[in-house]
Amino acid sequence: MHARFRSLLDVIGQGLDAGTLPFSEAASWVSEHVCESLHCDRVSVWVWSEAAAPVDPGAPRVLHRAGGHTRTTGRDAASTTALPDVVDEADHPDYFNVLRAHAMFESTDALADERLARMRGTALAPPGVRAMLDALIGFNGQPTGIFRCEQHDAPRVWSPENRLDLKRFALELSLRRARRAVREGRASRAQVD
Repeated sequence: MHARFRSLLDVIGQGLDAGTLPFSEAASWVSEHVCESLHCDRVSVWVWSEAAAPVDPGAPRVLHRAGGHTRTTGRDAASTTALPDVVDEADHPDYFNVLRAHAMFESTDALADERLARMRGTALAPPGVRAMLDALIGFNGQPTGIFRCEQHDAPRVWSPENRLDLKRFALELSLRRARRAVREGRASRAQVD
């Protein structure tokens, strides 16, 4: 399972480097793989906007939905879904505090989970979502995105294997992003020299 994910990330990296693969499509491909691996109803990738990032790394930021995959309908790029594509972190501090502290947020019954009361009906807890499993993506000590796994229509107890697999997917994506940042930094310095 994870060898396939690494191979997928290789292909995605080549497409992103060549400029032939839009980031939203890359996010959808990754989401499809995670959705199939965890047997959930929907997976999406959310990223914090670097352009909107404040100087203070602890300050709230804006999260953008990059793309996703729904088991029943397939890939759904951010621009083709009815869900809002932007969430202000300041509107949901409890959720983001748990996510930052544990690098994961889990809810087996989103409708009964009091931590999600303020989020219900928003892009982060849309109607129909009954269970959620989220993992933080990041590098250099800074969160850069979130994997969001959803189960619809019924609560779901996420197994230890589900949590471990999602953490592994997030870690692999984080490592790839860190390596990409190093390559981009080297290329930028070479252009200056």
